[in-house]
Amino acid sequence: MKKLKYVSILCLLFISACSDPDEDNIIDSATQSEILGTWTMTEFYTNNGRTITDVQGTELTTNFVSEGQDFETTVTFTENPNEVTSEGGYTTILTSTVLGQSLTQEVPTPSSGVTGTWSLNNGILAISNAAGTGNYEIIELS
Repeated sequence: MKKLKYVSILCLLFISACSDPDEDNIIDSATQSEILGTWTMTEFYTNNGRTITDVQGTELTTNFVSEGQDFETTVTFTENPNEVTSEGGYTTILTSTVLGQSLTQEVPTPSSGVTGTWSLNNGILAISNAAGTGNYEIIELS
């Protein structure tokens, strides 16, 4: 359950606005003012995810992919102080592979009011909260 919560928190941070991808919107570096405000989550996915668990001294590797659906999530970025909060939830479709066996699950993912701090440096958004710090490359803002 702890791994699912961590994966869910990470997935919450993959956000994009409600529009079709457009090459003109791809950016090399976002500015802090472009991040501020409330964003509606419309998509997230994780490719090539991997967790390593120590089971009685033996490492067990789990590979996974995930994507979201049924989004009802907003994420708000404020400044002075730089805080991030989320509300709502979504469903995670999680496919895990362990020892050659795959399992696909639909996991209800409530946001549980995730809060933390954020910073932006050269197009990399760093978000820190109780689960740790994640660094995310901003690909598109629209």
